[in-house]
Amino acid sequence: MLKFMKYLILFLFSVSLVACSSADDEYYQNQENDNDDDEELSEFDQVLEDFETAELPYESATTYDSYNPSEYLSSEDYQLLQLYMVFSDGYFEDMYSATNKITTDSGIQMITVSAINFDEELSTYLITYDERGWYLSNLRLSFDQDVDDPIQMESKVTKDEVVIKTIVNFAGEQIISEEVYKVNEDGTFTSEQEV
Repeated sequence: MLKFMKYLILFLFSVSLVACSSADDEYYQNQENDNDDDEELSEFDQVLEDFETAELPYESATTYDSYNPSEYLSSEDYQLLQLYMVFSDGYFEDMYSATNKITTDSGIQMITVSAINFDEELSTYLITYDERGWYLSNLRLSFDQDVDDPIQMESKVTKDEVVIKTIVNFAGEQIISEEVYKVNEDGTFTSEQEV
């Protein structure tokens, strides 16, 4: 019986050492992951340093006449800002430009990014992120084309809502419609009404 107890104690001791070792490995792995998140966050913040700071209320009426990007976003910036969640075409050089970083009172971060697609359409998007830099939502704020096209969009962003005005010029008449989006506390948008 004494021999059995010695083996049992030895066995339990070995199991506890393995368990402690596994717990230590998990702890250090989590520490490394936390450090990776900090690195991503600092990289995210570094990218945002290239954006001009804007205050609320923010108005967007990007047109070809007013569009003059000083710098385009790199493929690394595209990945880091998770722009693949907004622009499904993928990354193309000289397509995306940083426009503004909008300051808010909440932990939600807002930026605007302008893009020109292959149909020569210029759009500016409002994109929201949480405090760690993870993508939350987006809205197209403004739109223009390089050709004489009858459609144009402009918008105004406040702390509580985004009002997007669409202007359609057709057969000599101008048709204007507005859509209002509520800015939710979680950084997403909810359509309130169409006027």
